[in-house]
Formats: sequence, C-alpha cells, structure tokens
Amino acid sequence: MEDGVVVGTLQVGDAAFVHAATGLPVLDRLRSADIAAGGQGAPLASTLDALWLADAPTAALNLGGIANVTIVGTPGGLVTGDTGPANCLLDAAAAQLGRDRDDDGALSAAGRVDEAALARLLADPYLARPLPKSTGREHFHAGYVAERLAGEVGVPTGPDLFATLAEFTARSVADVVAAHGPVDRLVVSGGGVANPDLLRRIARATGVDPVTSDALGLPAQAKEGYLMGLLGWLSWHGLPGVACAPGGPVTGASRPAVLGSLTPPVPAGVGGGIAGAPVAPRRLVVLPVPG
Repeated sequence: MEDGVVVGTLQVGDAAFVHAATGLPVLDRLRSADIAAGGQGAPLASTLDALWLADAPTAALNLGGIANVTIVGTPGGLVTGDTGPANCLLDAAAAQLGRDRDDDGALSAAGRVDEAALARLLADPYLARPLPKSTGREHFHAGYVAERLAGEVGVPTGPDLFATLAEFTARSVADVVAAHGPVDRLVVSGGGVANPDLLRRIARATGVDPVTSDALGLPAQAKEGYLMGLLGWLSWHGLPGVACAPGGPVTGASRPAVLGSLTPPVPAGVGGGIAGAPVAPRRLVVLPVPG
C-alpha cells in the first residue's frame, strides 16, 4: 500500500485443497474484486453492520488484531475503515514476556500511560488518513513500537508499556468515532471484548459505554463467521458484497463488485449466481478473511 492506495492482497488458504478435502464448493479471495475496482478490500464487516444496526446512530467496532469500525445510522451516512491496532501490539508485547496475551488486561490496568510515547504513537500518519482506509500487520508489526519510539522518546517498560498500547488503541478508535459521530451506542465484537481494561479505556475515550454484540444477539466471537455466511450468500446469487453509501461502495471502490472466486468453476451461462452457478448449494465453504 502506498499513500492509502491498495494494490494487492495476500490471503491464506488454497480453495482447491479445501474443495478436494470436503467435496464442497469453496468461495475465496473475497477482497480481490473490490481492490480491482479501486477499493480498500476491507473492512468487509460493514455489509453486515449496515443491515444489522442502522436503526440507531451506532459505531460497530471489531477488536481483532487490527481494529475496524462501521459508523451507521448517523446524518453523515455509512462509513467504515480500520482505525489502527487493536490487540496486535499488545499481543506482540506479551510475546516478549513469553505470554500469548495480556489476560483480562491485568498488565495494562496495573501500568501508567507514558504520555510522550503515546503522543509519538498517535502521530503516525496512517491515523490521520480519512476513511475509508485499511491496514494490517505489515504496518503495525511486532517491531513497530521499537521503530516508532526509537530515539528521544524510548519504549516504556513493564505494565506501563501495556497501558500505553491499550490507550493507543482506545484513542485511535475514539478519534475516528468522534470524526463521524456522534453515536448513541458502541457495539463491540472480536477478541478484544475479553480485555476489560481495553473496554474501559475505549469507554472513557469515546464517552460511550461499549456493549458487546452478544447483547444484541450476535456472539462476539462468531461475528466473522456470520459475516462470511452473508458474503457467501450474496456472492453465490451474483450480488455485490460491499455496502454502498450515496457516493458508492464504502470501501472507496469505483463500482460495486461481486466478491470472491468459486472453486470448482461452473461454466458460464448455466444459470444465475457467480460463475453461472445453477442452483444454490446446501453448503458452501467461504474461506475467512482477517478483519
């Protein structure tokens, strides 16, 4: 990615091997068609969020490795994008201590924010880009903090590092919500819902108490699974998979696109749906995409 323009995507998994193992049709490479049309290819959760939460001004926040948000139901209209890191930098710091994660946010809750380090992190040019935008671990990688804070600032240590990184996530989320709100509710899903300190910081930074998607009937740890099912259904029926605002697809694409490639292919002209698929299958494997 250069200057916010996405030129490609790398997705893990091989549809042919999944089809050979299951005997089921497989839909993969969901991001590629949107990117080919000039879009970010992410986040795709806006499709589900727009159908689910448009009844009230809402920020739908997913806290995976990267944080992404959909703002829906506001006068400004539907917008989406990756706000920055969610758990990836916290997990990288935990790995340095031989841990998988900061369980229950205990380390960040015990630390104090290093304001100089936080200011340096928040000055990352990515955060200043307008929506739509996307990012990943190619930017917020394991060495990101050391590189960003090299020199006069220095890297905080111990719990102070975790507190600073959790606050970085909270503030970067809050800045996007403030720019496109106000919102009446903040609906959170993803692995970050298991970090109460992170949720407290997000509540303080946004001024809105988060509710998990579970409270609205969608399991926080299964939202992506539901999303993949929705996108698979849309693609099979030849329908675009990215939600549209008055200016076009919310990913910034020049035109709506049917997402994904089907394995095995079906000869064109045999019926409706992608690749001329004649009859909707009882089961369809959709290879998930991060974020």
